[in-house]
Amino acid sequence: MARKDEIVTAIIHVRQSWVETTGASAIFASANVVSGQGDILGIPVTRWDISDEFFVEFTFYPRALENDPVKSIKVLIPKKEVVLIVELKKPEGMGTLGYKTEASE
Repeated sequence: MARKDEIVTAIIHVRQSWVETTGASAIFASANVVSGQGDILGIPVTRWDISDEFFVEFTFYPRALENDPVKSIKVLIPKKEVVLIVELKKPEGMGTLGYKTEASE
């Protein structure tokens, strides 16, 4: 999830096969909030931008970095690897929508 002072504004669904190809599986998997099997990882993000023609830019806080000095990562992912963006008005709605929350883990 995000740091306590950062609010999750969206869940970005990314193809797991692409993440595995990049070699960043541990980082992305530690942030995944999608329950169940499949080729999709749901990443809770604090900032995101889709204005670029080819990439989606977002910032997230993977659990794999929670004990490191740098807690967040900003990434650019090809738009063709993003299958869904769920914008959240309030992060409290994540559980209602079927996403894993810190309390449910």
